[in-house]
Amino acid sequence: MKLDHYARKKRQLKILAEKLQYKLVYQGYDVSNQIEKLIIKIKKLIEDLVNVLSLFDLKKILGTSAFLVGISITNHTAAQSFDPRQLNPFGLSTVGYYASPAFADLDNDGDYDLLIIGKDVNNTNVFYYFKNTGTLLNPQFNTPLLNPFGLEQPVGSYPSPAFTDLDGDGDLDLLIGDNDGLDPSNDKYLKYYENTGSLTNPQFALPQINPFGLIVEREDLPFPTFVDLDNDGDMDILTGNTYDPIKYFENIGSTSNPQFSAPQVNPFGLTDLDTYGYVHPAFADLDHDGDMDLIFTEFYGSMIYYENIGSANNPAFGSPSINPFGLQNINTIYPVPAFADIDNDGDQDLFIGEYKGGISYFKNTETSGINDAFQRYIIKMYPNPVINALNIESKEKIAEVKIFNILGEEVLSIQSKFNRIPLNNIKPGIYSIKIVFFNKDYIVRKIKIE
Repeated sequence: MKLDHYARKKRQLKILAEKLQYKLVYQGYDVSNQIEKLIIKIKKLIEDLVNVLSLFDLKKILGTSAFLVGISITNHTAAQSFDPRQLNPFGLSTVGYYASPAFADLDNDGDYDLLIIGKDVNNTNVFYYFKNTGTLLNPQFNTPLLNPFGLEQPVGSYPSPAFTDLDGDGDLDLLIGDNDGLDPSNDKYLKYYENTGSLTNPQFALPQINPFGLIVEREDLPFPTFVDLDNDGDMDILTGNTYDPIKYFENIGSTSNPQFSAPQVNPFGLTDLDTYGYVHPAFADLDHDGDMDLIFTEFYGSMIYYENIGSANNPAFGSPSINPFGLQNINTIYPVPAFADIDNDGDQDLFIGEYKGGISYFKNTETSGINDAFQRYIIKMYPNPVINALNIESKEKIAEVKIFNILGEEVLSIQSKFNRIPLNNIKPGIYSIKIVFFNKDYIVRKIKIE
């Protein structure tokens, strides 16, 4: 009977946590009284369950609500932990060979969609688009559409995609590393597909070859990723290659008119990797210290982690660590990584495209570093959705507010005047807002800007 009692409370906690997340994202602080009542009920259930469930289980049930009720994560690498590998979760399916994934909210509905480049049975590259028809907390992907949005199929050996709003017009553009043999003297390229459609209906123009001053040498087959490594507000490019070295292209232009400098080889303390090549990079702030850390996958399936021991403005990478945080070698050649907070719980989950066309998923659980004091932070943010400005009310002193888009890119950082934050210069969409207190605790919430 006692076990049934706690099982019922556990179900109640899950229902209330999902209800709280829904109200925050879709109803906002026009219902702030209801939200505060929900938080009180959730905290009471936590008090009843804390001696029955582990902190890991509690955070897993609460998802993003763990932040909202005050269960915070300390800023230590040890806080990271990934669940064992799952293959093709959330309705995903195998797509052929050499699956290379990239996540983006292509239809602007607030969740991650997935674009994969893979080879079909005829050894032809195909774009597979998986639309996310689930919810913020429970993703679900449709049967893939082939070659959508007017995309011209890449024809090279190992094309690798990356998304960002490169021209500053509010929609997501596409960059692909490719080698299609157009120019026999130098057949390696970075191809830029401009999104000429809209936020909700993307349409991609024919590709431009090595635009914006990009230089790709013949010995490189670039595998690109976007990241603002120097914290100047525009997106830089870092590429892995079929063989060493790693190359960094600094964006010396602007958010609307990119221009890239000549590549720097093995910058920021990075060195040639002692691998068999085909290294693909992916960035995420894995230790929650405000700068971007780096993971590479290599040809035989290992994951190589470089902690950024520098700062958001001046990156510097420490010594590499192999398969950290409980990650495992996935025993496949040519793995391709991509980070996405797919379950909307405030941490970055890891996906790996595999040689045989499947997608491996490692859920980020962050099992340690949870503050079991359950320190309460009552934050009011309104209106939500936001039209011009966001109002923030807090009993605790705020040190910093940061806003991130659906790709995890920082679009705004404020260190003063927290009571009213103008957002009229930020494009419409779903964003995460990170509120950092002077004791280094923080909470993360979702806002919608219209």
